[in-house]
Amino acid sequence: MENKSVKVELKRTITFFGIVDILIANIGGTGIFIAPTTILSFSGSPGLAMIMWTVGGLMQASMALCVMEVALMFNKAGGPYFFIYQTFGDLPGFVFMWGYLIFIAAPSWALGAYTTSLYSLTLVFKDCPPPDGAVKLLAAWIMISVIAINCTHMKVITLIQKFLTSCKVIALVIIIILGLIHVPTDIGQEHMSHFMDGTSSQVGQIALALFAAFYGFGGWPIITILTEEVKQPEKNLPRGLAFSFVVLITAMVATNFAYYTVLSKEEALRSDAVAMLFGQMIHPAMPVVISILVCLCSIGTLNVLILGQPRMIFAAGRNRHMPKIMTMLHKKFHTPWPATFTLGFLGILMLFSGSVMSLVAAISLYAG
Repeated sequence: MENKSVKVELKRTITFFGIVDILIANIGGTGIFIAPTTILSFSGSPGLAMIMWTVGGLMQASMALCVMEVALMFNKAGGPYFFIYQTFGDLPGFVFMWGYLIFIAAPSWALGAYTTSLYSLTLVFKDCPPPDGAVKLLAAWIMISVIAINCTHMKVITLIQKFLTSCKVIALVIIIILGLIHVPTDIGQEHMSHFMDGTSSQVGQIALALFAAFYGFGGWPIITILTEEVKQPEKNLPRGLAFSFVVLITAMVATNFAYYTVLSKEEALRSDAVAMLFGQMIHPAMPVVISILVCLCSIGTLNVLILGQPRMIFAAGRNRHMPKIMTMLHKKFHTPWPATFTLGFLGILMLFSGSVMSLVAAISLYAG
């Protein structure tokens, strides 16, 4: 009997809907639920803020579709790293890869797990902030659990991602519907009549609002890292990207509209968690529902990072910018275990060795 060797390589298992699940979860993360008022503070009015959200989303979509052409030209795992390596050579690719690993990928995992843990414990510690040690312990457990999930079959990972992405969609739909119901009320009509009041006329403030809106639609490059695992990438990648941006731009603008029909500009600017304040105005039970959905949405964003970013290390291993062991895949699941474990170890290390602000500073330093 002949022994047929099976080639161990990344499998093309991500469909059009898998692309949409990944992008909707990762683009903007949970920012729309926590701090959309940054754009409001620069714009000066809810009306201009919604215009900035629209323009920022269209700008990101245009850039994403251009970068997607490059991804399709190479059609390899690695995303930005692979583009830099192919275009500029070994040294720029090597520097980018190690900088990305230390200053973006590992801190992002730590920060994502910490944020998810904080959302979860806030449901228990309602009258006081949860202990930082408890937050970090739960964050470590969350990160290890998500890493374990990402070491299994891609179909299992994408199935779980569908559920987590649906939590973000459900939260957005609930907020939008409640806001629309509130439109005919006296308060809703009054707030809408003041949508353009206080609009900033300063070019610098408007530019900052546009930059914040542009940043609010970040996160899409993760799909370029996964290009090698997408089925029919020439067809599914552009369509998935375009569809996701249409859905998200519409949803983000509609969610902001819903916020400002229920909340005044002053109330929104004073809040650290706009979605929670919105829920309190509607019904006492709504903040709990929204908190649970936002927590699951945060896990979804973390899952996308843990799914995608190890593929960049895997690609670097192919070019000897990382140890050769990083190119190893599990022979049954075809997932990059060594690369995932390496990033997981660094993420846990950064979680327990630094504060939240130090993690944000590390990401901002390199991303800027």
